[in-house]
Amino acid sequence: EKEDACEDFQEDNCTEHYLHYDKDFSHINTSKISTTEVIEKTSYEEDTLQKHLLWQIHLSNLSDNDKSIAESITDYLNNDGYLIKDILDIFDDLYLNTETTLDEVIAVQHFLQRLDPAGTCSKNIQESLLVQVQNTNANPNIKSKICILLNEFFQEYTENKTKIIL
Repeated sequence: EKEDACEDFQEDNCTEHYLHYDKDFSHINTSKISTTEVIEKTSYEEDTLQKHLLWQIHLSNLSDNDKSIAESITDYLNNDGYLIKDILDIFDDLYLNTETTLDEVIAVQHFLQRLDPAGTCSKNIQESLLVQVQNTNANPNIKSKICILLNEFFQEYTENKTKIIL
């Protein structure tokens, strides 16, 4: 930032007042700088899943205590959106000797699982898929069959052993 050293300034003569700035930057050829180059050199803060969830949490109508719990749970997410610890361990780590109950922590986890993208804050892909299915508007009969498949035949499904499933 350039410091203005002009002592005698008359408000009605802006061009004369700022002439010294033109001289200082005359060596820069702005016509050779492309828009692409400017954009590439612009730094930005990368959006992460955690930031996306925090944004949604702050827009929600959760109580301050539940928002605090939600923020804490998001600290236990890996890059894929799965919890790195079981929700019971998270409760033990953070809330064991507090007024917060395990039921509150689990309720907040379920709230988080329904945010965009659905299924985050789950312990694994199986739980994530179950949450996603439960959050669809599909036919209840189809949802029920998919939940049975995911609950009872998940291993066979992942190993493509469809004959066992049928």
